[in-house]
Parts: sequence; C-alpha cells; structure tokens
Amino acid sequence: MATKGTEVFQLDEKLRVMAETLHSAGAISSSSRRALTDYLGLDYNRLKAAWNTGRASSELNKVIAIGVGFEVDDPTWIDLSTSPSQRRDIDPSNHSRRDSARSFESMLRKRPGVDGAPSAGLQDERPTLLDDNLAILSAEGSGQAIEHGQPLPLFVTLALYAGHHDNGLIFGFRKVRFKLRFSSSSKARMTNRLAAGGKIDLGGARLTVVGGAHDAHWFIEVESGFLEGEYRTSEEPLCDLIGYEFEESFEAEMSVRMLDGSLVNSDGAPLLGANKRAIVERLYEKSLGAPTDSQGWIALGLQRLSVVRRDIP
Repeated sequence: MATKGTEVFQLDEKLRVMAETLHSAGAISSSSRRALTDYLGLDYNRLKAAWNTGRASSELNKVIAIGVGFEVDDPTWIDLSTSPSQRRDIDPSNHSRRDSARSFESMLRKRPGVDGAPSAGLQDERPTLLDDNLAILSAEGSGQAIEHGQPLPLFVTLALYAGHHDNGLIFGFRKVRFKLRFSSSSKARMTNRLAAGGKIDLGGARLTVVGGAHDAHWFIEVESGFLEGEYRTSEEPLCDLIGYEFEESFEAEMSVRMLDGSLVNSDGAPLLGANKRAIVERLYEKSLGAPTDSQGWIALGLQRLSVVRRDIP
C-alpha cells in the first residue's frame, strides 16, 4: 500500500541538512536525526517512515517547516511545478533542480537564526529599587537580535528625584555611580565605553568613566544642586558587551556614596550632623542586600540581565 503524503525530492538528504544546520547553529546537541526528531517534537518512527518513503503528510510538512524555520511552500522544499514522479527521483547527483537538497541547504542557511550563526540579545528583569520615588534604574539591550559573538549594546536610563524625610528634610544626590557586576568566571568585557575619551554631557549632568573592560564604573554628577530628572543613553549605548556566553547573567547597579558630600540638602549643600545621620540611617534601613562596599556606596537600584538566544522561540 502506498504511503499517504506528498513526494519530497531528496527528503532523506534534506533532513540531514536540517540536522547539521541546526546543530551548527547550536539549536540541537548533535546532528543526528534523533536529535532533530526531539527538537521537532515528533515521534522518531513517524519521521523515519517519511524519509524511507520520500513522502510527508501536509501536517508533517507544517511541523517541520515551522520547527526549522522556513515556509512550507518554499520551492526548495517541495517544487509543486514538477510532477510527483519527478519528485520521487532520489538521484543524489541531481543538484540542478530548485528543489534539490543543495538548493534547500542554501535557502535554509540564509534564514535568520539557522545560518550557522545563532543570534543573541539581552533579557532584562524588573529592577529592584530602594525607593522608586527617589531613584529609578533601567538597563536594557537594543531590542534587536545580534549575531552571536558580535558586540551587544547596553543602554541605560537613570532617573533621580528629591527625597523627603519624615522630619521635613528635603535631600538629593550630587553624584551616583553605575556599574555592571559579572561572575568571577565570566569572560564578558565592556568595550566602546561611553565617556572613555573624556567627560560628556548627559541630560545636563557630567558623565565620566574609570576602569577598563572588566571593571568599568560610570559616574553621573552635577557641580551644584543635585541630580533631578532622567539621564538616558539613547543616542549611543553606554557600552558594548563582548566575550559573553548564552544564559550568562550579570547585574547592573546604581549606587550613591554617603561619605564624599554627594548627599546634599535642597540647596545643594552637603548634609551634616544629625540631618545626614537621619537620611543615612533611613537609606540603610531599606538596603537592597547588595555586596558590602568598603567605600560606603549603597545601592539605589539593582537589575539582573541575561544573554539569551533570539533565534529560538
């Protein structure tokens, strides 16, 4: 009895191409048909029957096309302009046809995410804030899928506002610090660091950076008054990340130092004595649990980000 379905020219070879392409893209653990079957969520014997007969049902065609990432009516997969008898021809030397395995491979490797170079992006979690009436932190990627291994841009928005203590005291911060914290085993590095060539203006404040590719710290400060409003790196990223790995996580931190005059009153003058002590105590009561800082920096906001694949649903 003939197996139901549509003839697919060189189906066996096309399945091999799929497995090898997905494996080179890092989507499956090996280039075996078993790995391909598991990736597609199919029964192994069902796929085996298809490659043995050279036929695939319309349902199976859809599952394969959607799972691998091509259009089910792509002529390199099934050329409906040829007769079923021509599509039953499995001559491996026949490469001139537009539905040959070679043509199919060329099409597949041009598809986003299956061309041998998986794409990456940054996934940002909701930030944890000391007080969202006082300071807001938002770190994020470009929103675009980037070919793995290429620099991942990181954009940052910091918003700061005047604080109000229960005793009626109004206070703010003259300077804050932004940094990224990676695990000790991470190979990620920060390149194209904004302000590395010298201080720049950022929303009316001065942005500077110290440190290198592994340990850069950015500082945003004003000469008088205190930071108030939004400070955003919208025109160009704060930095580009390289050397990252998929599923790698790191933490963004915005912090303020209490001991260098950055904590000021509504007139921009450093807080002193009992007033300073009251504000410091209040902020430490809300501590976010960031690692202890020997220089007296306290986190105003923390945010976890991860490097994820963008080419796999």
